[in-house]
Amino acid sequence: MAMSTGEMVQRAKVRALSEGLQVYRIAPDAYVVPSKSEPGEAYEILIINGDPACPCPGFVNRQVCKHQQAVSMRYAIDIQEPNKSEE
Repeated sequence: MAMSTGEMVQRAKVRALSEGLQVYRIAPDAYVVPSKSEPGEAYEILIINGDPACPCPGFVNRQVCKHQQAVSMRYAIDIQEPNKSEE
């Protein structure tokens, strides 16, 4: 049985947290997340209409991935603190 979108989102959040994904803000609506499976590679995640979009295969195929969820959690914090310096 296929997972629902909600289940996929929850699973992606758990993976992002358990794998300790690092999220770097490079612009108000852009972040970089280093790949865990491809050393030296990183994904640039853009915020489009308030939603993170990731170029990784998981997101392209399912519209949900651990990188996107890591950025989603970070973005929720960043929009609460708009004057925080980019890091």
